[in-house]
Amino acid sequence: VSPREMAQLAVDDIVLGMLKTRGIAPARLQIEITEEVALDTHATRSRLSALSAAGVTIVVDDFGVGYSSLASLRSEYVRQVKIDRSFILGLAASPGNVVLVDSIVQLGRSLNIQVVAEGVETQEELDVLRTLGCTLVQGYHLARPAPLPDMTAWAEARARSAAIISASGASPA
Repeated sequence: VSPREMAQLAVDDIVLGMLKTRGIAPARLQIEITEEVALDTHATRSRLSALSAAGVTIVVDDFGVGYSSLASLRSEYVRQVKIDRSFILGLAASPGNVVLVDSIVQLGRSLNIQVVAEGVETQEELDVLRTLGCTLVQGYHLARPAPLPDMTAWAEARARSAAIISASGASPA
């Protein structure tokens, strides 16, 4: 949702109305916003608060690259932040980025906000993130974007594989 859309449209009414019309629980929806939207006008904050109160998850995308990242976390409606991929790329070789990512993960934990690492493209990046306690990741290392039927088949195959490993008593890799 862009800052302009959030400021000019009754996004909360539109979204909640569409969810009700289609019989979709608000808790099944995540709306990604930029830090700029999170910090915008009183009207924007009230719209985001209304969505959050209804059960919609508000996610601050590209966290860490805006001009006032920490202030966006003070709002009562932010439930998740996504660490920008620029901090993840080559993470193991960048002590500075490791410190920043670790700080964001710890801050999220302290504020009870989920933290997602975006742009995970290598096993090495995933290993560092696991070591730092970042349990939610997305990126090409896990899977490429695909049509829903392909993703459903992929997820079912992973679940079957995990069930076989669990039943055999072996530990997953």
